[in-house]
Amino acid sequence: MAQELARAPYDLLVLGCYDHGPLGQLYLGSTVESVVARSRVSLALLVAHGGPEIQ
Repeated sequence: MAQELARAPYDLLVLGCYDHGPLGQLYLGSTVESVVARSRVSLALLVAHGGPEIQ
């Protein structure tokens, strides 16, 4: 994904993910964190929250 973002002139990246962290600590996973850290375009990050009973 990072290579594609570097290759083409995108204006916006929209990502969806699930919060895997314990209560009060946001953890999105290494893939999402890596893309967010490397991205040079604006981001819209859609995060789903919920307990273990929500799948």
